[in-house]
Amino acid sequence: MIEEKIYPTKFYKIAFTKSKNLTNDVLKLVFITGGEATLELSGKKYQVTRGALSLIFPHEYGVISAKSATGLFLEIPYQNISADCRRLLFSLNNRVVKVGEDDIPRINDLYSAISYELDFDGKYKDDLITRYLYCLFVELLRRPVIKGDKVDTNIAKSILFINDNFLADITLSDIALKAGVTVNYFCALFKNKIGINCNRYIKELKIRYAEKLLVVDGLKAQDAAKKCGYASFSHFMSDFKSVTGKTPNAVKKDF
Repeated sequence: MIEEKIYPTKFYKIAFTKSKNLTNDVLKLVFITGGEATLELSGKKYQVTRGALSLIFPHEYGVISAKSATGLFLEIPYQNISADCRRLLFSLNNRVVKVGEDDIPRINDLYSAISYELDFDGKYKDDLITRYLYCLFVELLRRPVIKGDKVDTNIAKSILFINDNFLADITLSDIALKAGVTVNYFCALFKNKIGINCNRYIKELKIRYAEKLLVVDGLKAQDAAKKCGYASFSHFMSDFKSVTGKTPNAVKKDF
């Protein structure tokens, strides 16, 4: 792959020749600026062309492959996303959308402006960056959705099953069975592809959902814990603090 870094660790202008695995611990926004590519995102495959805008959450399995395509990446640590932007993310369903040709230059400008203002570690304090990010998230709400097809691979089937059932009491055996592999093979495959183990992935899904319940739905921490399938409130509090770095009350106060 040919990769031209414009702003190190934050913003990339990339010429796709083979594939780029997008998995890591940051929120990612991918904007295809030319050519044709395939995006495999959490068990679904999307055929994308110029003007495709995609959002990938932390630790999601995402791979872009193409013989020849160009795109822009924006990467921001999830914990640094502002309260206003995160509130919008909680209500966001559209993940891969199509931007009209007339609006492509504006999206390019937003990427460049955000990247230029970010610190090298992805942190930011400027309200202007928050507004720019908010604009990009709004684009994901208002643009036509690109439909994806299910991918018939072991990791894709397991991720689809987890995403649909993470609030239930599913086990590693259940997930491996759905993927059609042994538990040991599945655990090794998942860690290799996603970068974290499966239990941690499920924990993060639950806590992100708990944040939505607290902030958007206004639930109390005890009620959010029950909704997320926790039998022990102390266990929920421990998991919440390990993922967010804050208590539920602190998160609600931030919003």
